[in-house]
Amino acid sequence: MENLQLSLRPQQSSEEADNSLPSLLGRIHAQRGPEAFREFTEESLQAEIDGKDKEELPDAEAAKPDDDFDISEEVKMKRAKMEEGRIAILTCIGSAIQETQSSLDYISLILTQYQPELAAASLSQGVKGQIPLQCLSLDRVAYEPSQNELSQHRVLSRTWKTEALNTSADLLRNAGQRIGREALKEKKFWGEVMGIKERGWTIVQRRGGVAVKYGFTEASPEFKNKGVGPLKRGEDGSIIVEEVNLFAGKEKHLRVRYLVGGAVKGSAIRQYTTDASSAVESEILKARDHLFETEIFFELMREARTLASHDIHTADDSITIQICRDKAIKIDLISESEMQEMEKPASTPGQLFTEGICHALHILLCYNHNRVLERRSAAPVPLGLPKPSLYPLFILRSLTTYLHHNERTENLSNYISKITSLCRSAGLISNYTLSTKPPTLRNPPTNTTSTSIVNQFNNPFETNVTLTLPGPYVFTITMSTQITPPLHGSIYKVTPSSSPSGLISIAPSALSVSTYTTFEDLQVYLRWLLEMSVLQEILNKNPLRETEGGLRAGWEQIGSSNEAVYMKGRRTEATVKVVVEEDDVLLVRGEKRIFGRWDGEVGQPTMWEVVERLQVPGKPVV
Repeated sequence: MENLQLSLRPQQSSEEADNSLPSLLGRIHAQRGPEAFREFTEESLQAEIDGKDKEELPDAEAAKPDDDFDISEEVKMKRAKMEEGRIAILTCIGSAIQETQSSLDYISLILTQYQPELAAASLSQGVKGQIPLQCLSLDRVAYEPSQNELSQHRVLSRTWKTEALNTSADLLRNAGQRIGREALKEKKFWGEVMGIKERGWTIVQRRGGVAVKYGFTEASPEFKNKGVGPLKRGEDGSIIVEEVNLFAGKEKHLRVRYLVGGAVKGSAIRQYTTDASSAVESEILKARDHLFETEIFFELMREARTLASHDIHTADDSITIQICRDKAIKIDLISESEMQEMEKPASTPGQLFTEGICHALHILLCYNHNRVLERRSAAPVPLGLPKPSLYPLFILRSLTTYLHHNERTENLSNYISKITSLCRSAGLISNYTLSTKPPTLRNPPTNTTSTSIVNQFNNPFETNVTLTLPGPYVFTITMSTQITPPLHGSIYKVTPSSSPSGLISIAPSALSVSTYTTFEDLQVYLRWLLEMSVLQEILNKNPLRETEGGLRAGWEQIGSSNEAVYMKGRRTEATVKVVVEEDDVLLVRGEKRIFGRWDGEVGQPTMWEVVERLQVPGKPVV
């Protein structure tokens, strides 16, 4: 029974019962219906109470334990102990109540000397009937201690004072030592803070202490407030940067991959080298680099959503720039664990190209930070005019413009080279020169700033090709690429460099400037120019003229087509048609018979040799 523990406090209800009159009336009305208060008297209520008592009696009898029911001895012992415990608890409670009441009566009798009416209210009925009020009094007794007691008191007081002084001395000594340790920790902490500041980091004051600012002021609002790390003091006084510790082991890196036909030809990740003077600065640099990498990918994703029409797509937390049908650039954000597990690409020419793109993305973000700073430093726009939007930044646009222009320049160069090789294999004069603007960043002018160099890539890229066709006739092909208004891609402009007087006679449209928006249309136009120039070369070699006797002899164009006839007198001796296909130049008659084919290989008979055979009747052509 000594180990039995029961709570004497009433069970607390989570909801207080509402016993107000409106609540009671509502519950009675809901339980008994609208007829509850009709013909309601005291006698009817008493009869209802008596009836309920009679109904509950059989249930109480049924609740009695059945004598026939077999109860084990262990259960009987537990019940007996429970009953003994209940009786003991009730006895203790009764004793406590009795003692409390006796103490209250004793104090109340004493207080009746001073406040009879108030003190009598707390007396029990039994005491009031047996003991008169104001019969118990209280007085102070003048007590004079003896000399022995006084000496004991002096010894005790001196002992307590000595103990208190010793305790105070110990506390002061411990406090001094603690202050000394705290001073050393503070000295170490602020020394490291000053060391960080001397290294060029910005220290700002924040609520509850100081912080280091390792972010970028010109970053987007999503990252502007993330680059601040509160500086806390460690147990040994060293600096702990709370925000930096959150990035530990979670650093992200921007990965750029160059895919050709689905195979990885190059993979680049920006490797940061730090010259940190301490472990804390090294962690701050890592956090700054992580923030910079995350901001790059965030800005790229935001800009990529606006460039879906330029073959830039986002899927599975990655960005894909489709350069052409089988070439693509894939950009994603990976952790350091994925860096170690990723496939190491072989040393291929595409690796240098991929690393250049990775460096360009970082440089372009820094350039856009400078643009944001310039706009913030400029005078505000007048009231009423819309403010220019700073976002999305021009990172992917500049890179995609360069990639598309570079790819289309290569396609144009290859096609022009094929045309000139076809002409040279036929013994005709043809060559070309190519120049690109901006030419290169390898050897910039010495007085050029880095911002002006990068700014060149926000202007339209231009490639100029000077093409010399047989005749000779010179044309300039200008290709401009830009993914901002008014251009949204590449445009090709073909301009005659000099007046092709001979070519105008058979192709009048060659004098005008022609503009094309697709490379396929340009190819068709260049093939037509080559056909007309080759035909004009044939006409120039043996033009139609009058011989003695008033007869005509020589080559003459049929209408405005790419065909010519060789007239001798009044007879047509030969007919030739110049056809330029994708990979060769043909001289044909009709639809099937081919007199000459030149596909760029050396050692073939020249076109003029074939034409001379056509001019001689009966002489075999091939």
